[in-house]
Amino acid sequence: MPKQLSNIKKQVEKLKKSTPISASSMQRITESVDKLTTSINSLINLFKEASEEIKLEEREKDIVEERLVPLEAKIDTLIEQNKKIAEGIVALADMLKEKEAKPAKEIKPIKPLPPVKPKAELPPLPRKLPPIPALPPKISVTPKIPPPPRFEEFPAKKELPPLPPPPFPVEEKPKKKKKFGLF
Repeated sequence: MPKQLSNIKKQVEKLKKSTPISASSMQRITESVDKLTTSINSLINLFKEASEEIKLEEREKDIVEERLVPLEAKIDTLIEQNKKIAEGIVALADMLKEKEAKPAKEIKPIKPLPPVKPKAELPPLPRKLPPIPALPPKISVTPKIPPPPRFEEFPAKKELPPLPPPPFPVEEKPKKKKKFGLF
C-alpha cells in the first residue's frame, strides 16, 4: 500500500508539471489527496488491528479446546454410566412388575396336631432327693517333674529328606476379573 501511495504522489506531481492548473484547483486536489492518504492509512491500521484480534481469538480458541477435550471425555463416561444405571433400573422395574403380576400362593391354615399320648406312664418323681454323700477331703499331691534336658544332651541335628512331589499336578487358578455394576 505505501508503494501505491508513492506512485499516486508521483502521478500527481507529473500532472502538476504537465498541465497548467489554477492554484485553487491545485489546493483542492492536494487536500483530497491528503484526505485520501489519511483514510487509506486508517484503513491499513484497521486491517492490522483486525488481524491481531483474529490471531488472539485463534489462540483463545485453542486454549478453550484444550480445556474442553478432557471434559468431553468425562461427560462421555458419565453418559455411559447413566445408560447402564438406567438399564439396571428398567430391569428392576420389569422384575417387580413380573413379581406383582404373578398371583400369590394361597396360604392354607395349619391345623393343630392332636396331643401325643405317652406309650407308658413314667414313675412319679420323688419329692425329696436323697442326700449326697460327703466327699473325701482334698489331698494335694504335686508330682515331681524332672528338670528339662540340657542342650548338649540333644542328639545332633539331622537333615530331613526332601519332600516327594505331589501325586497330582498343581494348577494355579486364573484370577477372576471383578466386575462392578449391574451388568
